Amino acid sequence: MNALQINPDIPESHALRGWFDNEGCNQESVSLSVGRVGGNTAQWKILMEANLPDNPNVHDKGDYFMCKVTVMAIRRENAMYKACAQPTCNKKV
Repeated sequence: MNALQINPDIPESHALRGWFDNEGCNQESVSLSVGRVGGNTAQWKILMEANLPDNPNVHDKGDYFMCKVTVMAIRRENAMYKACAQPTCNKKV
């Protein structure tokens, strides 16, 4: 069973928490992604703004934007799906 645990009581968790508390919290984060999406510089939007068109006449290729979200809940009944059971099959649905 896979489950998300906060501060699990295992050696790896204690080592990671110790590193973060002593030095990791002071390190500068480095972005691993590029700030461009779809060839254009994407704007930051809140999710409510994503449904409001900036200019309704210029949406031929879709809209690109960046948004930071936090997952608050995951429904268990359809959170995952099984891939094809055959070893040579790459189908996911």
